[in-house]
Amino acid sequence: MKNLLILSRFEFKKLFIRKALMIMTIILCLLNVLNICRHFDVYRDPAASDGRQTTVNSARYTLYQIYGGELTDEKISEINALYSQALYTVQPGNFHVIYDPDKYYSGYEYGDANLFIELGEEINRLSGYHDMISSTAASAEEKNQNPTLNAYYRNINNDLINIYRDREITLYRNNGGMNDFFDYRLSSVLSIILVIVGAVMIFTADREAGTDIYLSSSVNGSGKSAAAKLLATAYHTFLINLIFFTTDLAAFMIIMRIDGITMPLYSLENYAYTPYGFTIWQYAVIYFLFRLGGLLCIAFISSLITVLLKKPAVSMISSIALFIVMLLMKTYLVTDKNRMINLINPLVLMTAPEYMRSYDALNVFSRPVQYIFVSTLCITLTAAAAAVVTVIAAKMRGGKNIGNA
Repeated sequence: MKNLLILSRFEFKKLFIRKALMIMTIILCLLNVLNICRHFDVYRDPAASDGRQTTVNSARYTLYQIYGGELTDEKISEINALYSQALYTVQPGNFHVIYDPDKYYSGYEYGDANLFIELGEEINRLSGYHDMISSTAASAEEKNQNPTLNAYYRNINNDLINIYRDREITLYRNNGGMNDFFDYRLSSVLSIILVIVGAVMIFTADREAGTDIYLSSSVNGSGKSAAAKLLATAYHTFLINLIFFTTDLAAFMIIMRIDGITMPLYSLENYAYTPYGFTIWQYAVIYFLFRLGGLLCIAFISSLITVLLKKPAVSMISSIALFIVMLLMKTYLVTDKNRMINLINPLVLMTAPEYMRSYDALNVFSRPVQYIFVSTLCITLTAAAAAVVTVIAAKMRGGKNIGNA
């Protein structure tokens, strides 16, 4: 085991002897951060066409600094009054067009009115969450009164009652940007590309250097080498996931001035009906692990393809083609029957937030089990199978080479 770990570290280091992958990683990471800055910098104020400095975006954060924190009755009443006045201002067009930065946060009455409408809607969503979610629990409780209801749906209703019954949001925090963070997909695609490239490079480095003949000179040599290469692939996959996930999170936290990540996940608008009781930061860690699991499965499948096909270019093209197939499956196989096929699709883990926003269960012996958990088990088994077959295929190939010699 010790020798295997030493050999795996050696294989991992070999990956960076050629600087191409490192340079590619840095460039794609920078492009990813620039893309986040371009599309999600909601507090940056562009210059107005008349030369005046517009402050609508920065005014949004100013209002948060004023009204953020505990949702007291007095605060809610004050915001609702401003909300009503803003509606009166915007709807009939009863607003001044004079630029007055001393009087208005945004510089314009119309800009302030829109900001107060936005603020009022958010505060009303938060303060009304308890009543809204409690009605869902009450509805589930009412359905359970039906004596003809089968066991599976009765168990679902029991889950909904227990999950939704006691929820409440008592704070207003600027954490809405986490919705965008969890929905952001470009870094996942870039990570997949880099993981495929890394896996192919690791499994073809010896062949390109002409040293593979020494590894195949014994029956176990190729098998041990393949196992070490799989570990090196796992190291590289973890590193890529860590780099892109942390840069994503840091970029969103800084650009969107996110705070309040210790609040429950259901405080986010997109996760109002999530069945999970995690805090936002705990969910971010879980999402990191889901992404890592999906990437590892893709990496091991690419490793198997490379062992079978030998040539780097063919292996790379085949792995990317398989990724495209996975993407098409994920996109189009969405009906109740077809989505069962996606249980083994690694992209399900890469897009885990889509399956964790609401109660999404499968019937497992009359018990509701969340789709994402069943898929995690299936994808883990798929990754393990790919790894085992990779080692076996490499060992068989080594045995053939000995026979030919």
